[in-house]
Amino acid sequence: MIELAPQLFKNIRKLNKVDDIMIRKIFCMAHIEELDIKISTGKGGAFFIEPLDGGRLMIKSITKPEFEIIQSFLPDYYAYLLMNPNTCLSPILGIFKLKTAESDSVPPICFMLMRNVLDLDPTKLNPEDKVLLFDLKGSVQGR
Repeated sequence: MIELAPQLFKNIRKLNKVDDIMIRKIFCMAHIEELDIKISTGKGGAFFIEPLDGGRLMIKSITKPEFEIIQSFLPDYYAYLLMNPNTCLSPILGIFKLKTAESDSVPPICFMLMRNVLDLDPTKLNPEDKVLLFDLKGSVQGR
């Protein structure tokens, strides 16, 4: 498994108070029974992995073009996070490629680690606060 820009993402995880123990827990096979694994029924067919206890982290598969797009805007994204510490964007905490075979005939699996945007603490919301959720898409084709 290879992490894209490991030092940059380590800094982003630190900004978001995500430590290595949390990361190891979601990636460790010893905790596989504690994870909820879902495959999207949408057009993309992405898979999602998140802790059953509703933890803060989520893994989402991404396509190779999505991987390349994130790679292209990564320096600007990091600068944005530094300049906007109270952003409402769900932070990307890591981008990874996992080779599942020795040969190049089987493409690697790309995925990102992010904070679960739905992991909101309702006790920290004021009654007048409105919570709006958006599913941002990179494609307009067939939508």
